[in-house]
Amino acid sequence: MFAFAAQDLAYDLNVPFVIHSCTSVEGVFSLPSWIPRGFDDRTQDDLKDSLFARLDNYLIEPLRIAFYLGPHMLELDRLRRRNNRTTQGIHPLFGNPVRRWQDHPILIPYPLALEFRRAYTPNYHFLGFVLDEQDSHKVSDESNEIDVWLNQIHHIDEFIVVIALGSVSVLNEHTWTAIVDSLTLLSNMRMLLAIHDETGRNFVTDLTSKFDPHRVLVRSWIPQQRVLHKYHVRVFVCHGGLYSIGEAIHAHKPTIILPGFGDQKANGARMRAQNISVVLQRHSLTAKLFAEAVQSLVHNGRYVDIVERLKRLHYLSKSEGGGARRAAQLIEGWARHGK
Repeated sequence: MFAFAAQDLAYDLNVPFVIHSCTSVEGVFSLPSWIPRGFDDRTQDDLKDSLFARLDNYLIEPLRIAFYLGPHMLELDRLRRRNNRTTQGIHPLFGNPVRRWQDHPILIPYPLALEFRRAYTPNYHFLGFVLDEQDSHKVSDESNEIDVWLNQIHHIDEFIVVIALGSVSVLNEHTWTAIVDSLTLLSNMRMLLAIHDETGRNFVTDLTSKFDPHRVLVRSWIPQQRVLHKYHVRVFVCHGGLYSIGEAIHAHKPTIILPGFGDQKANGARMRAQNISVVLQRHSLTAKLFAEAVQSLVHNGRYVDIVERLKRLHYLSKSEGGGARRAAQLIEGWARHGK
């Protein structure tokens, strides 16, 4: 959540920086030290969803973050105010005109159509999604194996759900179990899981061993953009990061978003407001909730409507934004002419 703020602050202070991601809230559950010990296993299982756990996750943890990062955030805010404020010269007639922060371009890498309704000054530029397509063209033994699995369709009503939650976010065992167990509720669903975390990948591999290999495939990496463009892929499950939702919109795939941190919850709200996504909470996820979310997206009538909405967003992203080329033009114009 604070990675960009930390990077900005380190850059302005001219100091080396390392960004470390702490996943204590999303990781495997561990009891806070202030909760009494001596419970049996059953009581500990119940405690995971109890008031104590919720209090630690939603009150204690945010307060801890504010305590440790608060001074740095205040310093960052001071620097930004100094850099963005209106600066008054001696006098405009003396060749030192007023410079306002509105002269600085603000580049936003998604389409205006996806933004919440609000007023913007002219220096806001919505570029549309800026995606790197290099990975989608990589060919390897692993990518070929994935392609073979994707193309093995046994029944006409089969569909594939792709699950890729990034390389930083770590899901706990309860969430992975709920996702995998949903296979028992939807007999025509196949599942491709990309799990970067080795511990999580090993756990899910053990969970999925009871299913036919045709129904589920677990890998550490997938050529994500190429996979999402496959015809039989119907749903993309992601964390709601900007790049992930951009890939989903460009591939015209409905999404189930499991937000973790940073801008992911806001992005999930944007996608849900467009009626192209379902947002689920990791800590309360069950196999039934996940299966119902998948069914709600792949239902014939709604699926067609969602795909049409995604196509419109894709068109707006490409035609109105201009992407990386437009960003380069804006940056060059500002560097050369100050506007």
